[in-house]
Amino acid sequence: MGEVAQRWRPITANPPNSIRQLPNRVMTLAVNTTAAILQVTTPGAAELTSSRPNGATWHVTLEVH
Repeated sequence: MGEVAQRWRPITANPPNSIRQLPNRVMTLAVNTTAAILQVTTPGAAELTSSRPNGATWHVTLEVH
């Protein structure tokens, strides 16, 4: 399993109010897998990002119509 220092930081959204994170009540994930349950709150583009302490990052743009 990965070390705590290498876990992904919480997902951030831009604009900040474009999504909200919902609690995980059902999902069971494989080891070393990260997931989030998100709900869109406004139509348009939302950029989601996260990073690790070692500098690794990911970025995705959602388009909601």
